[in-house]
Amino acid sequence: MDTSALGRVGRNHRSPVTAKPLLSCSPTRGGACPEDAGVKIAVVTPYWRVIPETLARCIGSVQRQTIAATHYLVADGEPQALAARNDDVHLVLPANVGNTGATPRGMGAQLAFNDGCDAVAFLDADNWLEPDHLAKATALLEREGLDIVFARRHIVFPDGERLPPGDEEDEAGDHVDTSCHVISRRASFMAGIWGMYPGAFGSGGDRLPLHVIRLMGLRTGFLAERTVWYETNWPQHYQRAGKAPTGPLRQPSRSVVACFDPETYRQHTGITLPFLPGPRSARPEKKHPHDWRIAVVTPCRDGDGTALRRCIDSVRRQGDRVSHVVVCNSPPPAEASGVMCLSLPCGSPADHGGTARGLGAMLAFQLGFDAVAFLDAGSVLSPGHLDAARAALAAHPADVLVSSTADVLDGLLIARNAAHLGILAAQLPPLPTRAHAAALMVMIARARGASVHRLATGAPADAAPMPPATPFTLDASTLFQRTGVRAAGALT
Repeated sequence: MDTSALGRVGRNHRSPVTAKPLLSCSPTRGGACPEDAGVKIAVVTPYWRVIPETLARCIGSVQRQTIAATHYLVADGEPQALAARNDDVHLVLPANVGNTGATPRGMGAQLAFNDGCDAVAFLDADNWLEPDHLAKATALLEREGLDIVFARRHIVFPDGERLPPGDEEDEAGDHVDTSCHVISRRASFMAGIWGMYPGAFGSGGDRLPLHVIRLMGLRTGFLAERTVWYETNWPQHYQRAGKAPTGPLRQPSRSVVACFDPETYRQHTGITLPFLPGPRSARPEKKHPHDWRIAVVTPCRDGDGTALRRCIDSVRRQGDRVSHVVVCNSPPPAEASGVMCLSLPCGSPADHGGTARGLGAMLAFQLGFDAVAFLDAGSVLSPGHLDAARAALAAHPADVLVSSTADVLDGLLIARNAAHLGILAAQLPPLPTRAHAAALMVMIARARGASVHRLATGAPADAAPMPPATPFTLDASTLFQRTGVRAAGALT
């Protein structure tokens, strides 16, 4: 692979990207494609403590779409039986992330894209869709060669009364509710933008992605019709309607306008937004590396049970400030009892464990860990390995620490200062070997301005040897669509 091309990657640089067909068929007059054409559309719904009847309304509206869609329901720490009974995909996070559904939304979208979906629509659990929502949105995506389609919404009160159109921000396009986004695979990197939304910013997780979309020069368009129903409990809507609320109203404890900090956002997403910090924004106090809480993320496949037990035991011996996140492509094996587990319901794509690593890293960073280390199920950490890593980072501050074997993902450690690189493991396009994936991750890290340090001591014991390099070419368009990184030309 020629690394010089990545050296010319510019942060937030606008450059044209050749549009590729979204769908593998030509839409019919109604905007739909034949079901046997291989088109895959996903709807992602995060939920937490939602009334079952409300969730059923949401699920029913997806089932009534005029084109087939797979519903990815993501439980933010508290699964419901209704979602589990559904025939679609149910992802259960082991803990509530606490950022208004942004991380489960992003994880569901990343999983859907990695499962081969052509487009992903977001739908919050208390909202619902018109039956032709997906058909119209995907038809517009294809017809105009767009990256993202924005739908328009009906705002309705819990008693069924509809608020007349006239929301100034909505009408001007300055605000687009999350449930109104339909994203093509040409902009699949946006899954990470939602998933890494900092919880400290409070509510407003739909506002910053809109700024990113425009900053990155993505092609967008609006549907003419209103195809999303949005149930409101916001006080400004009651005030505009002159209506007295019959229940508690939504009062965000924090506002993204007040809490936004550009450096924190860059650390989470890799994107620098040109905004001033809000009046009450405050960056969290930096910890010394010796005090870091580290999460070790391990992808686990069927048949890894015996090796996984040795792996888990080696992580437990690293000390109290280390936790283990095991990401499985099936129900967690008995050997993983007592550790945090994330079970991917769709199997594991042939990406050398990248999806599992990336989603595990996203979850760990959003749960507050200071660093994430990758470790294969067939490997073990030598006693004191992570203490040595902390000492190395204290002596040589860096965002990424690689082991002395250089080019394997085993042992790669990412600090919170570069948390956005964690999800990158799930965003990389298919590559010949995981050695290529590790090399590309390090190159992108440097292109994004992250510092990389090599640990002088050895890699994890029993680490798989790096396979021979296999020549391949990665076009710049694919790299941008998957990661949001722009390169000057194809990487070979």
